[in-house]
Amino acid sequence: MITSISGLTRVINLINGYLRTPKIDQFNKLISRINNNSNNNFITYEPDTSPILITGGCQGLLMLMDLFLFIFVRKQWMEKVKIG
Repeated sequence: MITSISGLTRVINLINGYLRTPKIDQFNKLISRINNNSNNNFITYEPDTSPILITGGCQGLLMLMDLFLFIFVRKQWMEKVKIG
């Protein structure tokens, strides 16, 4: 739960510029309100329209899939070779 302006500004700094959904409109309204009522000068951004596979949010999933594939192929290879 965010209970202070400083907490809210931290959250804005963390996610500003990375939203992909229509929620960015509400987020930009929040930024405008914060800018008008404080000494902050946050920039508002348009929605992120880059392909999902390029953004950082998907990179962890892709790495996990690569690791799973590596382990699966290695296991199949070891069963064929019968090391031991």
